[in-house]
Amino acid sequence: MFHFLNTLIKLKLLVFLALFPLTSNAQYIQSDNVPKINLPSANAASLGQYGQVPVSLFNGLAQTSIPFYTIKVDNVTLPIELNYHASGIKPDNHPGWVGLGWNLTSGGTITRVINNGTDEFYTENDLRSYYYHYSDIDRADWFSGSGNLVRYTSVTPPSVLPNPDEFIFSFGPFSGSFFWDHTGHWRVRTSQPDYFKIEVTLKDNFVLKGQTNCPDVVLKKIFHEFIITADDGTKYFFGGTPESIEFTRGQYETAGNYNENIIANSWQLTKVITPSGKEISLKYERDGINISFTNTSILASYTMGGVERKPTIDLKNVTISITNPSYLSEIETPTEKIKFYRSKSTELKFDHPAGLANTDYTHYADIAGYGGYETKNFDRWLKLDSIAINSVFNNRLLKKVKFTYTNDVTKRLMLTSLKESNKNSYTFVYDPTPLPSYNSRKVDHWGYYHGGADYFDNTRPSTSYTKSDVVPYTLSREPNPAFMQAGILKEIKYPTGGYTKFDYEANTYSTIATKHPFGLDTLLINKYAGGLRIKKITHQDSNRDSLIVKTYSYVKNYKSGGSLSSGILAGYPQYLDEGSFLYGSDWINYWFWRDQFIGPLNNTNGNHVTYTEVTKQALTEALWSINFPIMTRLATGISPLQELFILRVMF
Repeated sequence: MFHFLNTLIKLKLLVFLALFPLTSNAQYIQSDNVPKINLPSANAASLGQYGQVPVSLFNGLAQTSIPFYTIKVDNVTLPIELNYHASGIKPDNHPGWVGLGWNLTSGGTITRVINNGTDEFYTENDLRSYYYHYSDIDRADWFSGSGNLVRYTSVTPPSVLPNPDEFIFSFGPFSGSFFWDHTGHWRVRTSQPDYFKIEVTLKDNFVLKGQTNCPDVVLKKIFHEFIITADDGTKYFFGGTPESIEFTRGQYETAGNYNENIIANSWQLTKVITPSGKEISLKYERDGINISFTNTSILASYTMGGVERKPTIDLKNVTISITNPSYLSEIETPTEKIKFYRSKSTELKFDHPAGLANTDYTHYADIAGYGGYETKNFDRWLKLDSIAINSVFNNRLLKKVKFTYTNDVTKRLMLTSLKESNKNSYTFVYDPTPLPSYNSRKVDHWGYYHGGADYFDNTRPSTSYTKSDVVPYTLSREPNPAFMQAGILKEIKYPTGGYTKFDYEANTYSTIATKHPFGLDTLLINKYAGGLRIKKITHQDSNRDSLIVKTYSYVKNYKSGGSLSSGILAGYPQYLDEGSFLYGSDWINYWFWRDQFIGPLNNTNGNHVTYTEVTKQALTEALWSINFPIMTRLATGISPLQELFILRVMF
């Protein structure tokens, strides 16, 4: 236990030294220490969401999908379908190319969650690469052993610690994640972890093409291709081609001699080879860059030698993430060729901060803009217009699907309808509550709209805040069910005349998971958490023969009249960190407050609330028509069919 606590104290010291310059004239935290936001593209993020938060009653989520076509080669199937993730709309997340909340499943992706620097990090050498030095922490004295963690702390600032990245995959019927462990093996997290084998190929001197009138840049070392082999021998290839790998970077970071701050973040499915040798190939294209902005706040104070110092950052510091996205353009199989057509969208975008000049991007030659071009002109958000499926034998059109969206620069991209060949359209209805602008900071702890004000939207100087202000700040981030449904999908109207309506409610919990040590704190009341769960689904079939209503309850002991939520919150948000340690001959007392969580929250299946008991009640009421001029609903007194079952999940 002493060794564990001592290790925690040393890790805190490393983080503290990275954030606070301990000199007599230190007044501000430097911009290099601002939390770096490396976001995947909107399309990759929406795909990765299914790997982190599966659609199930365990999470309170209903499965909403519209299948278009299924590729079948031997025993391999790749569906092409729209899926909607109904956990709620986060105002700061930009929509992908099929609109807010929707994701097009048409291949697959691996998306990386970076933990304290990329695994393959490379500067003048591989000194801080976790991938090459994983074995340094495979020993009891991993922190203090000579040549072990010292390799990380010997570089200033010590911004990289031995913490493996997590790679989230989603393709075909599979989803989950994997990471490189301290014994040099890929560990898979999924319902069938032994079903997959992971291989990776690294590439030196990767060439990333520059934007118009901009030179290419060379990246010293990247994860270039992943191969996931299923238990039946089918191989799935991700990345491996220049256009199939997505990259992210920040604004204020210097490019470095090896462009090490340009990070490979997502790898698209490029090829599938069946055990018999048949192949499915997927091609991608580049089309501009995406620039995203995030407002962050950091306040901190420390006392050393009896003197209080307050290094601070602007309360609304702008952090920028720049992405080189990949767009699926074609899938080819032994029997069909599928084309994906896109164009520039008309939608609400992130505001480029006032005073942000093109020179702010010139750290990176490939997007710096030359010959009259500015970097912001490369910022392109696209929409998927149509999908065409043709036979490879005679080029005959087998099916075509067209997508229609909102066309408004003041609103986020919303899918309004889609139409298949020679059929009527699907149409979509959303909750009309207006969403705030991007980076409004009017969100709860989990990023959902709460309708309140930005706590820092005032004229107070940063030096006037103390750690006691964290309490009202935390209260200002509490969820508000009245605004949580803004922009959510409410109804699908089908081409044949039927419909499905969705009613939602806010997540609740009565138990909180704790860590260090792990435990469960049980409350005597229900409390709200951010995000939505399904409450009721009403389905009218296309022939109006029957009306199906399903309701869901998330309480313990439902049959016995229980009312306490079965939800478990995976850790309560914490914004303040404080403590003390000995530095030389002086004790340092510090507190550190930021508007993002201090340390990540626990997640169960990727969701912050999960349910141990869910009750579904299905009510089917018969409808029929008679030969009168107007269809008439008859009140017949037919007994409803009730289906009641309890789904219990062991926590």
